[in-house]
Amino acid sequence: MDYNDEKLVQIYAQQCHHGTSYIVGNLQGLKELRDTIDEAIKTGQSEALLCPSDNELYDVKIKMLNPDEVDKIEFIEMPYTEQFGPKNENFYYEHKTDDLKAPYPPSHLFK
Repeated sequence: MDYNDEKLVQIYAQQCHHGTSYIVGNLQGLKELRDTIDEAIKTGQSEALLCPSDNELYDVKIKMLNPDEVDKIEFIEMPYTEQFGPKNENFYYEHKTDDLKAPYPPSHLFK
């Protein structure tokens, strides 16, 4: 497969707090990601269609929180891939959207 024709970006979330996240991609993919971030800075939100090395396309949605809505970041779940406990709060969550006090997925920030 010739990956040079694709917008390749693989995004790896932190496993836990203080962990390292990674973004790996080719030139086309990283430029698309950069341009999508620039668009979100200008307009408030943006999205790009990218693909990892298995060619399964996925959307990357980027949201810039304005000063009057920055506190919403407290209401979304943490980005870690590892869960540390059964309690559903910012640091320990179970992705339970039926709990009215739960942190919600970041998709709730997008219109």
